[in-house]
Amino acid sequence: IQPAHFEDPSFIKAFSQSFMDFVVSGDPNRKVSSTITPSWVPWDGPETEMLFNKTSGGAPDVKAVKASGALLRRC
Repeated sequence: IQPAHFEDPSFIKAFSQSFMDFVVSGDPNRKVSSTITPSWVPWDGPETEMLFNKTSGGAPDVKAVKASGALLRRC
């Protein structure tokens, strides 16, 4: 089984830049450069996470979602 690759430049920039934005300012909404990552309230409770995904049509799908209870119990 080969890992899936998603070679979309805007997705790659959004994913990698989200870490840099937080490192530089402590706030993922204060962007070093513009990306497709939407603004979100990072401290809006422990059940909120940013999802980096793609649609069935291959377009980037980046959004804040509610984390599953099973995931929260594991972490």
